[in-house]
Amino acid sequence: DVISFGVPPKSPEAKAGYLGDVIASAQTAKRVAREYGQTPAEELERYCVHGTLHLLGYDDHKPADHKAMHAAQEKYLREFIRQFAAKGSARARSVRSNGR
Repeated sequence: DVISFGVPPKSPEAKAGYLGDVIASAQTAKRVAREYGQTPAEELERYCVHGTLHLLGYDDHKPADHKAMHAAQEKYLREFIRQFAAKGSARARSVRSNGR
């Protein structure tokens, strides 16, 4: 669904604030979104937050880490949506988090 490619911490890119790349699968988002009753755009937003958390050092391989990362993912996704809703975005007001 999503993969992140971080840059080496001491690279010139990292020193300039660039963390790396996040690549998300639109096809997977479309399929998974149907399963959870949301739009592909909502699922892609979740993938982008998840991939960014990986770039920030989160891991989800161990059960405890998985739980912590997904809690952070949903927290930041809600905050992202709240920020857009505060700016009057009709799109953000229509988005709902399903707590995955």
